Amino acid sequence: PTDVEEYVHRCGRTARMTTEGDALLFVMPHEEPYIQLLDSHGLKLKALPIDSLRSVVKKREGGIRGNIELDEQFLSLQRGLEDIVATVPEAADYARDGYISFTRAYSTYPKSCKRIFHPKALHLGHLAASFALREQPQKIKTAQRRSRARDEEHRNKFHNQRKRKENPSRPTIKRFKTDAKFNADRLLGFSGLAGT
Repeated sequence: PTDVEEYVHRCGRTARMTTEGDALLFVMPHEEPYIQLLDSHGLKLKALPIDSLRSVVKKREGGIRGNIELDEQFLSLQRGLEDIVATVPEAADYARDGYISFTRAYSTYPKSCKRIFHPKALHLGHLAASFALREQPQKIKTAQRRSRARDEEHRNKFHNQRKRKENPSRPTIKRFKTDAKFNADRLLGFSGLAGT
């Protein structure tokens, strides 16, 4: 949420019925003043060290040293996610939608937070990479539009096929005039009256 009070309220909703709750907030270095702002509203946050993410990244055997270094593990994870987004159209759609939603939401922060969440502070290339997108930021919206058009075309095609199965059209019966003069005109290719 863009409103600080709303964000504090949402974090509070993670705790239910006298149980404790946890909320996780990722901030970029230029967004760190937001932590003090939340603190002033009574939300106490503690920083998690980067080492706590090691348990998420699996260690693989290989290379000269045995274990891959931490940076290489994160790079391997990033590449794996990018491969999924590049090969699974639905994953690419979700990633693009998330990227576009994020950039739009970033520009809707109230004036009181604008100094922290200023759209010009975003590095759009890095942001796209955080959504596992390999596309250049200016091409993401174009790709999303193409994807939506493809999906709409597919939906229409499916809808039309389903409609035909539900209501198969009756065979069309063509009726021809039995008038000899009309048939003679058709056969001879005249548009006017035959024999005049």
